[in-house]
Amino acid sequence: MKKLRTVLALCIGALLLSSCSLIPQSKGPVAIAKSKIPFGLLDKNVPGTKSSVQFARAPIYLVRAGHLVISRRVVIAPAQVVDVLNQLLLNLTPLEIAAHEQSAVPNGLQILQVNVFNGAVRVNLASSISAFTLIERPIAIAQIVLTAQAAGAHNGVIFAIEGVRQNAALPSGKTAGRVFAYEYSQFVN
Repeated sequence: MKKLRTVLALCIGALLLSSCSLIPQSKGPVAIAKSKIPFGLLDKNVPGTKSSVQFARAPIYLVRAGHLVISRRVVIAPAQVVDVLNQLLLNLTPLEIAAHEQSAVPNGLQILQVNVFNGAVRVNLASSISAFTLIERPIAIAQIVLTAQAAGAHNGVIFAIEGVRQNAALPSGKTAGRVFAYEYSQFVN
C-alpha cells in the first residue's frame, strides 16, 4: 500500500510540474540583448576555430521558358564543385519561383560523389529512376554540365551511376561518355 501511495504521489507531482511552464510565454518575437546570447553565436568565427566562415554567390543554371538562365546561390567560399552541384538538388528559392524558373533535374536525384581530376568532373549518382531519367534528358544534363563548368570544371563532365560510367544524352540525340558545356549551348538564353 505504501508503494502505491508513493507511485500515486509521484504521478500527481509529475502532472502538476508538466502543467507549469518554466519559459515565459509571449505573443510575438522578443528582442534579446547581445550580451545575453550564449555560446558565441554572434561571433564571426566558428566556435573552436580561428578562422571566419566566408560565403560566395555561385552561379547555377535553371530553366525558364525552355532555356537555361543563371541563378545565384549562396555557398561556403571558396565554392567547391560538389557544393555548387548540390544546390541544383535543393528546392527553388522564392525569387526563382517568382522569376518562373524551374529545374529539369529530376526530384529525388542523389549525388554520391563528385571528383575533379585535371579539370574534368566525375559525377557519381545513386542508382534510382531519377538517375537514369537525368542521363536521358539533354536539358537536365545541360543544367549540371553548365553549373559544373561555372564552378571550375573546364574539361568536361563524366557521369556514373553507383560507380558505373554512363553515357549522357546530347541535344543531337547521340550520347557521349564525357560531355562539354559547348555541346549544350543551344539551351542557353
